Amino acid sequence: NGFGLAWDGAGRLYETENGASCDDELNLILPGADYGWGVHPYDSCPYPDDTGQPPVQQWTQIIAPAGLTFYDGQRLPEFAGDLLLCAFNQSQLRHLELNEAGTEVVREEIVTVPGIIDPCRVVVRSGLDGWLYMANGRMIHRLGR
Repeated sequence: NGFGLAWDGAGRLYETENGASCDDELNLILPGADYGWGVHPYDSCPYPDDTGQPPVQQWTQIIAPAGLTFYDGQRLPEFAGDLLLCAFNQSQLRHLELNEAGTEVVREEIVTVPGIIDPCRVVVRSGLDGWLYMANGRMIHRLGR
């Protein structure tokens, strides 16, 4: 189940995908590639016969990746050019650093957002003012350090 879409600075399109009961994914979208699931029972995890395009990142534990963005602001240099996504199930903001080709996650961390409960469930966006904004379904939060 595709959820979020974001373009990086090199013009590559990425998508978050929620699995049925495992194998949530971050995909680099390539023309003509197959991102579907193979034929298998929904209770078999991991999916044994997937032959489609391999994901850039896969989470066997369900995190329900939702909105994502590539940070292009100036106020949070630790995220410059990197991917940030909301993990709906844990209400976490996750910071993913990709290799130069954009085909592999070389580092992933959960970002602590002091003083905010459930900071990031649905949407994360790099704002025109250089800040990072997140929504949890009830509120919009600005990440400032």
